[in-house]
Amino acid sequence: MVTLTLERTRFFSPGDEAAMFEWLGHIPSVKRVQGIGPSLHIYVPSKPSRASLRELLALFCRYGGALSQFNRFPCFAHTPLPSAVRSRRRAFTWWFTHLFPVPSADSSATTRRRRVGQRRRAEA
Repeated sequence: MVTLTLERTRFFSPGDEAAMFEWLGHIPSVKRVQGIGPSLHIYVPSKPSRASLRELLALFCRYGGALSQFNRFPCFAHTPLPSAVRSRRRAFTWWFTHLFPVPSADSSATTRRRRVGQRRRAEA
């Protein structure tokens, strides 16, 4: 069993809160929901269905949950970027960049390029 946590969820109306709990109730893999302080703990099996994962991802995006928690599931296990990029279909799904943020440009490579450019201009 895996516990996913929504921290300090902000609801914009009582209807918004009711809609979220109704949504959770319609996700087949959600076994239990428990509020502990400002956190909401959602208990799901370690291998939920793909449809349930898609719904949970959408719910976490909508209510500001940390998507990094989904790395616990085997289908989202972090793989080195080259093999992840090879899987084009997975790399371009809407949740991919939330789970596997693209690293910023290598600052050392950028600095090197800048220095080479400066040297070439100085030599010219």
